[in-house]
Amino acid sequence: MGDIKLARKTRVFIIWETNRALAEQLAVKLHNNGYLPLIGGSANPQDSDFYLSHQNINQLKQASKAIILFQDSTKKQNKEVNDVSYVFLQPNLTFELGFLLSRLPITYIKAFLINIKRLQLGTELHGIWYKEIISNSIEEISQDITTEFKSQLSQIVDYPLDIFINWHNLKKWLKEQIEEKSPFDSFRLATVLLHSIQPALYSSELAELSNLSKTIADKHRHNLSLQLFYTTQIINLVSQYYTATDKDQNKINTSEITAFKEQFINLSKEIKKKNDTTEGFINDDFVLWLNLIIHDFSGLCSLKIAQLSTSINDKKTELNFAKKTFRQSIEYLNQIKGTSQDAVWNLWKGYCNRNLGRTHSQLEQNKDAIRCFSEAIKAHDNAHRILDSMGVTETILIQITLEKTLIKLDEFKLTLKHNPNSELLTEVINTIQQNRPKTLIGIWQRLINQALEVAPENQKEMLKSW
Repeated sequence: MGDIKLARKTRVFIIWETNRALAEQLAVKLHNNGYLPLIGGSANPQDSDFYLSHQNINQLKQASKAIILFQDSTKKQNKEVNDVSYVFLQPNLTFELGFLLSRLPITYIKAFLINIKRLQLGTELHGIWYKEIISNSIEEISQDITTEFKSQLSQIVDYPLDIFINWHNLKKWLKEQIEEKSPFDSFRLATVLLHSIQPALYSSELAELSNLSKTIADKHRHNLSLQLFYTTQIINLVSQYYTATDKDQNKINTSEITAFKEQFINLSKEIKKKNDTTEGFINDDFVLWLNLIIHDFSGLCSLKIAQLSTSINDKKTELNFAKKTFRQSIEYLNQIKGTSQDAVWNLWKGYCNRNLGRTHSQLEQNKDAIRCFSEAIKAHDNAHRILDSMGVTETILIQITLEKTLIKLDEFKLTLKHNPNSELLTEVINTIQQNRPKTLIGIWQRLINQALEVAPENQKEMLKSW
């Protein structure tokens, strides 16, 4: 891994007024918890090392989170109004707070009021989360702030559905990370990149996402977190997998797919080892999403290898491995908290169940296959309903409809040996005709090709003409 430093390096800017000793002790606590603290400028204009110096401005530009330490002091010019002693802010605090509010989401700035009440600050804290602390112990205060800060940050998340919906806007933010126009936040980057796989696939921009992630990782290689390191590898592998398999069956290189499978397996082992041995490595849901995607794609590799294999024993071995990993991916999905009504969660449920159903089908376990296909169709229906209500583009909705139609075609293939369900095939062909996209997309062509394999001769010419 060369000079990549595998540690969380979220830069936290500490704004302080009257007690530098507290700021320094807090910096030590934050550093010990895996953050990179940046202590702000002094209230004293004579302190040229900190008072609005170039160093101070650069720190403000680099920070991705901030802590404000509000403290009362007899040195302040407080003002009594209606029996309330209002606290006036020092110039350095006002400037630094204003600077950060112009750059960071307000949820990334946390205020701690030490021995003063919220009412004493008037409107200075409007919209900013805060906590009042009553104590005179620097050790106690700094520990309390560190614990609370970590707890608050763990609640700041980019939900997968938000990333899906806002993919094109977030793509601009990702490019700004390369140009260093936005503050570097390794964990948020990893989250956004990981959940960009889906929208990038739907918009045929997976190769672009892979290049973006690699460029970002290289740009920030000295501050690369474990989250971002593994996410970049996963995106690169997923992109390579689709490039290698999106071609005629006879042109696919089996050894290349086998190599991808081994890399996915090794990634899974690495992540398990890190998660077992590294305290605070990644939050639980992030680990689950990583494992879900890794297991789904290692299973897809085995499924593809089985399709290409000429050996009955090798085929069965690969199919059993695929069945095991698809089941594991569904188990990971079911452990992810609070997202069962999320369109992204439902889409992944659809993918994993369809893949498991296809595996059961090739193992001639037809009842299990039909059950999986039914779950996949239901999940895609849920995803389509949620996304439609949120006003996503017609192109996305058409692709989800075509994905569901592909599952119904899988189901139809199960009936071929015994009693072909002609009504189901007619439904599939009608759906293809009614959902023709304005621009050519991959799933449309896959669906046409697979329908041609099973359609009656009198319908093949029609399918070809589409």
